[in-house]
Amino acid sequence: MMEIEQPLAVALQLTVATLGLFYLIREIFLFSQRKTKWWPLQPSRVPTLPVDPLALLALMAVIGIAIWSGMILLIPFIVIGAIFFFTRLTGRSYSRLWQFHRFEGIHSMSLAIQTYLVLLIPLGLLSLASFEVLSYFGIEDDPQEAVQLFLDAETLGDRFLLMIYAVVFAPVTEELFFRGFLYPILKGWTGRNLAILISAVLFGLSHVHAMSFLPLCFFGAILGLVYDQTGKLGNAMVLHALFNFVTCTVILSEIYA
Repeated sequence: MMEIEQPLAVALQLTVATLGLFYLIREIFLFSQRKTKWWPLQPSRVPTLPVDPLALLALMAVIGIAIWSGMILLIPFIVIGAIFFFTRLTGRSYSRLWQFHRFEGIHSMSLAIQTYLVLLIPLGLLSLASFEVLSYFGIEDDPQEAVQLFLDAETLGDRFLLMIYAVVFAPVTEELFFRGFLYPILKGWTGRNLAILISAVLFGLSHVHAMSFLPLCFFGAILGLVYDQTGKLGNAMVLHALFNFVTCTVILSEIYA
């Protein structure tokens, strides 16, 4: 079984990469003709969230204390509680801020698949560049903690539960915080472009993995752009979930062939 796992994994990765190359070339051509949906950028469809900077710093401090105390499992609940508290405090409507009521599953999945395929080659190149630079400075390419947990799981059932976490729970909580909460706050302070950049950098830093930092920053910026241009946080969640699903599937193909 171990003898055939690599060919199957490589075949899967080559298939996805070929689709990614096709869609990237297509998107570049449409962009050059100014026919792509991202040209030009439309006005932002995300309202600002007027939260006091000190209140946000206090939230960050609480999260930092939870991490320092080893209570990492509490962080999602702290984050979600803070999001809904500050949203209600500022008088913002959940429906206006995130537009879940306008979510269209099929359209969102189509957008996610096309966007993911366009991003695949740039993400791969950024990963390669990060590997080369960090290797030059003697930094080893250790897997992310979440990936290592997935690899170390003893049974298929354990990996299935971890996959549910990666594909459902993580995209929902991370998108609620970084795009649905943090981005509208920063947008009110700095404007759209800088807010997307800052939230993307914080998204990359939150994974605490040097080799993945640049690719995750780039991916975070695209997630922010998808949310900003569509006004629907669900679109960013679906794209994030698809990204994690493909990653988990590739890992499983390497393990089980």
